[in-house]
Amino acid sequence: MQKTQHTTYNTLWQAGDYAALDAHLRLARASDPDADTLVWSALCARAQNDLHAAFRYAAQAITASRTGEIYGLLGRLGEALKRPSLQLLAWQSAINQDPDNLTYRKALAEHYRALGNDDMADALIAALVDTDNAVQRSAPVPPTPDQPPRTLPAQTTVILVPVYDDLEATQACVTSLVASLAANSSAAHVLLIDDASP
Repeated sequence: MQKTQHTTYNTLWQAGDYAALDAHLRLARASDPDADTLVWSALCARAQNDLHAAFRYAAQAITASRTGEIYGLLGRLGEALKRPSLQLLAWQSAINQDPDNLTYRKALAEHYRALGNDDMADALIAALVDTDNAVQRSAPVPPTPDQPPRTLPAQTTVILVPVYDDLEATQACVTSLVASLAANSSAAHVLLIDDASP
């Protein structure tokens, strides 16, 4: 992403001018959007309360770049959307992509504690202390809106399918998805996320 474009996104975000930000993002998405543009799109859609679009752009960001930073941003989006299953999956995936990132591990521990799973949170915190003492370094800084995520080549495609209360629409979506997977040459992971629960 060009630095000036990114600066524009950040300025509009900070000003709360989501309509103008959305207009800029639409232009960027029209010409081969990168993962960062898709993450901005997800955040902008969330700010405008368009949850369907927020999920769609987040899923596209993951297929564009399977990095810890993208999963970390998806974890924050899951928190904003109040979707604990998405949040849990995102933080676990961020750690799988970047196992030495203490920030992601802390976020996962906090998430487990918020879910009432104190044993898992305590185990993660204990592992964090051991890891931090062993390497004697601070955690890498997570990406900010001023810092585009690193892009690594994807080995598999991750497809997130939010499931709502419409069974027929969900079945049609999954049927279409399965049919389209046969034409793909790369491996794919399909994740159905219950988005109807509180």
